[in-house]
Amino acid sequence: DAVDREYNSLFLTDGYDPGEPHWQIFSDGSLMFSIAYPPPGGATGRFNQTYFSRPVFTVDTLGEWHHVAVTYDGATGEVVQYFDG
Repeated sequence: DAVDREYNSLFLTDGYDPGEPHWQIFSDGSLMFSIAYPPPGGATGRFNQTYFSRPVFTVDTLGEWHHVAVTYDGATGEVVQYFDG
């Protein structure tokens, strides 16, 4: 009747280097897609851009099969996440 963690993995990379994606189900039932990018101007650390969908997983939809997909345009930064559509 709920996801058991704040972030629940759909797709994760081993290192999360620039250009690598992470895609997860967030605790509120939304899809969360993020992409790592290089640190700006000599900064150190990890930087990413995160995109959330509206909540799509609910108590009524957990435990059922769903089709999920995501598209990412690296040139524009546009992300579209699909749930059963």
